[in-house]
Amino acid sequence: MADDKKLLAEFEIISLDDIVVVQDSEGTAQTEPQEKPQNKNEIEIAREKLAEKLKILKEKQKEQKLEREQIKRDVDELKRSNEERRRREDENRKVSAKQEKGVEHGEEAKSTIEAKHAKFEDYEKARRAEFEKYLRRYRENHQNPELKRSQTSSLSRGNSKTGTSGETSKTSKLGKPNRRVRRVQSERVWEKKRMQQCEEREANNQTLEE
Repeated sequence: MADDKKLLAEFEIISLDDIVVVQDSEGTAQTEPQEKPQNKNEIEIAREKLAEKLKILKEKQKEQKLEREQIKRDVDELKRSNEERRRREDENRKVSAKQEKGVEHGEEAKSTIEAKHAKFEDYEKARRAEFEKYLRRYRENHQNPELKRSQTSSLSRGNSKTGTSGETSKTSKLGKPNRRVRRVQSERVWEKKRMQQCEEREANNQTLEE
């Protein structure tokens, strides 16, 4: 018994956790003791290295997050600038369309005014011709009083047999020049009024053109 204890004392007692099963080429299992780390600081060094790698990884993740945020801000800014550009382009198109429409409307209004002026000029020519005709007749009547008196006397002799009716006819004939004078005067008044209306209309047209 004492010999057994002496024999066991020469061997190092190990636990089952230190035993590693290894199979040889023939498939037979062999047991080999696992070597313990010689220096306990190796574990601490490994932990420090792992912590350093984790720190570097976190920094990279933080940088990537910042980069993604910057990219998002750049995209938002690009969208805003594109929207602003499109808005300005739409406003410019609207202004251009409005200007073109105003030019077309101005040309149409100008052509309408020119047509009205031409029509008014034709009307004025016809009115002046009519007025000159009446004025010429009036002057002819005043320039030939003898012819007028002869016509009046002949009318009086032709109507002497009718008595009162002849006198009435004579009076009516003598009153014709006065009626013509009144007619010429009324024509002048009408002409002045018409010219005033034309001037007012032309002033209104100029205001519309401005």
